[in-house]
Amino acid sequence: MKKYMYIVLLLCLMFLFTASCAGSDAPKTGGNKSPESQNSSASGSGTNDILASLNNNNNNNKNNNNSDTQKTSPLVPDDSKPATKQSDKKDSGTNENTAPGGQGSYVDLTILGSTMLSAELTNIRANLGKYLNKTIKIRGSYSSYYSEETDTLYCYVITYMDATSCCSEGMEFKWNGNHEYPDDYPAEGARIEIEGILESYKEQDRQYCYIAADEISILG
Repeated sequence: MKKYMYIVLLLCLMFLFTASCAGSDAPKTGGNKSPESQNSSASGSGTNDILASLNNNNNNNKNNNNSDTQKTSPLVPDDSKPATKQSDKKDSGTNENTAPGGQGSYVDLTILGSTMLSAELTNIRANLGKYLNKTIKIRGSYSSYYSEETDTLYCYVITYMDATSCCSEGMEFKWNGNHEYPDDYPAEGARIEIEGILESYKEQDRQYCYIAADEISILG
């Protein structure tokens, strides 16, 4: 009987010991996490931090790009600089009323050099319609001759004559008013200056032009 009691007691102790060991090895629901869990948590937290950092950087870059675009975009005009205005000041050396070329109402041929003067006289004869009824001012040597055929006195301002006196260039003029020839007229070859309206006439089916001068200035 006693032997049976010892056996039962031994079995109870063994059961209690086994239950105690099993309880000590059971996982806990609270407390510290396992290293793998800690690593996983740390990895997840790190990934979230990296993503958040990247998002912040992207947002900052977008803001910076927008700011730079507004500052340096070539499509946006810079209104801070005043627009350059064209000058309203006219060249004091140019006057449309005295410019050669038939552009003004007053053509001053005395301001031209010999080459330009020759070209302008040619232009007047070739484009007479542009110059008619305009005031012409010219300077040169006086020359005249009387034609018995037409019973007309022809007077000229000679602007050029070569050394042999065979070739010359100039313009015909008529002196308005009553003047006796040759007493009232300049001497042949005298330096004169005249000014008057350019007019034209026809003679023997040809058209000629002349300056209707109100007075003759003798330059000496």
